[in-house]
Amino acid sequence: MSMNIRKIIEEGRYDGIVGKTTKKIMSHLKRNESDFEFTITPIKDRPINTKIIVHWNDEEEIGVQGWMDLNQDILTLEIWMDSRYMKTNFNFLSGQIQDAVMHEIQHIAQHSYKERESEGLYGDQGYDGLEYYTAPFEVDAWVRGLYKQAKYFKKPLINVFKMMVQHLDLEEKDKPVLLKTWIDYAEKNLPKAQLSENMIKNIIKEEMGRTKRYQGCSHFTDPNANQLCRKISGLRAWLHRDLGMRGVIDEMLKDLKVVQNMTEKYQEPLKILHDTGKYPEIKLVNGTYTHKRLVDAGLVLDENGEYDYVNKLNTNYSDLAELITELLVKGGKVNQLADKNEIGIKRYLESIKPVLFRLVSKYFKPEELKQFVRNTVGLTKMGDEAEDYAGEVLERYGMNQLYQGGNGDFIDMMFGADLIMNYEGRTITCQVKSSERQAVNASNSNQYRKIDYFISPINNMNGIVIYNREGKSFRMDNSGKIQN
Repeated sequence: MSMNIRKIIEEGRYDGIVGKTTKKIMSHLKRNESDFEFTITPIKDRPINTKIIVHWNDEEEIGVQGWMDLNQDILTLEIWMDSRYMKTNFNFLSGQIQDAVMHEIQHIAQHSYKERESEGLYGDQGYDGLEYYTAPFEVDAWVRGLYKQAKYFKKPLINVFKMMVQHLDLEEKDKPVLLKTWIDYAEKNLPKAQLSENMIKNIIKEEMGRTKRYQGCSHFTDPNANQLCRKISGLRAWLHRDLGMRGVIDEMLKDLKVVQNMTEKYQEPLKILHDTGKYPEIKLVNGTYTHKRLVDAGLVLDENGEYDYVNKLNTNYSDLAELITELLVKGGKVNQLADKNEIGIKRYLESIKPVLFRLVSKYFKPEELKQFVRNTVGLTKMGDEAEDYAGEVLERYGMNQLYQGGNGDFIDMMFGADLIMNYEGRTITCQVKSSERQAVNASNSNQYRKIDYFISPINNMNGIVIYNREGKSFRMDNSGKIQN
C-alpha cells in the first residue's frame, strides 16, 4: 500500500478531506435540509457514499452519531439539531460533525492499509463493551479523533478523554481501563499531546473511585438479551421521538396520573422567575402567580403519595430500551434480532411501530411499567448529588440560594432551572448536570435558552465548571474561589 495511506494512518492527517466534508454538510444544514448524500474519496480509488440523516427538533440536545459500512463503503451520519438555534450552535455542531467524520475515515484508512490488518488494527467488529473499545482498530480511531477534537475546542486531551469515557455505555469498573488504554496509546503515538503524569494519575484515581450505579441492561443475564438491549439503547432519543415510545408510555400511564392544581405549591419560585422579566408565560392574576401547566398537572404518584420515577420513563432511552427488550423477550424475538446491527434493529422496530401500544398493553399492566426505572433512579441520585454540591460551592463564592427543586420539580421540568441563586441583587438561574459534557450540550440546547449558567462538578466533587450561553467557561474550586 502507498506511503500516502501510511502517513494518513500514522499521523492522522485528515484535515483536508474532513474539513471539506464538514463544510459540505454544514452548507446543507444551513438550508434546513433533512436527508442528503454525496460522495467523498478519502483514499485514492475508493469512493465513499456519505449519507446524512437530520432530525430537526425544538427539544433535543445537539447530537451526532456516525457509523461506517466497510463492506458497501457507506458512511452514515445521524444529526439532531434545532434550526432556530443554528447560528449560536454552528461552531459546536461543526466540531461534533468533524469528530464523527474523522473517526469513520480512520476506519476506512485502516481497512485500506493491509499492513495494519496484520497488526490487528482492523478486524471483525463483533465485540461488545470493553472488548470493543479496547480493540486496536477502535483505540486508534477514538484517540486520533479525540485528539483532533481537543485541538479544535482548545481543551486538554486528558479532559476530552475523561468526558468521553463517562459518556460511553460501559461498566464503571471498565472505564478506568479504557481511559488508561487511550492515554498509553496517545503517549506512544501522539508525542505532541503533552499529557501530565500527575494529572493522569489523579484522573485515573478519580475514575476508579466513582460511585457505582446501575449499569444499563445488566438486568438481562441472557447474553443475547443483554446484547440486544445495549444495541437498542444505542438508538437513544430515536426511541421516544421517532419510534413513538413517548406517546405509548403517556397513553399507558394516563389512568394512573393524579391531576392536581400545583399553583399554590410553587408561588415562591414563580414570583422569583416572573420578576426577572424573562418569563411572560408566568401570569400574576389577583395576587397569585400562575402557569397553565400547573393548573391541571398530572403525575403518577408512588405508594407514599410522592413523585414516582415512572414519570420519566417516556424519555429515558436506557429504561425504554429495557422495556422494549423485555417486550421482545416475551414475544420470542430476541434470538432473531440479537446479531443484527443497529440499522437492522431500527428497521424491525419501525415495522412494529403501528402496533407498539397494543403490544405493550398486551404484555404489561400500567402498574408494571414502574419496574422499568433502574437507570432513571441511578441518574436521578447522581443529579441530586450534583445539584446539592453545586449549590454549596456557589454559596461559598458568595451567592445566596433562593430555590432548589429536586426530583419531580415542575420548575425544573417547565423552565430548566435546578437552582435559582441571587448575587448582588441579580437573579441567576442554573441548570446542573452530572458531567461537563452534559453541561456543554445543555448550554447549546434551545430547551434551556433562558438559563444563565450550566454547571457540573469536576475532579470528583472537588470544584465545579460553569458555562454560559456563549460557550465561555470558568472554574471554581471547592472553596468557591474562581480558578484562572
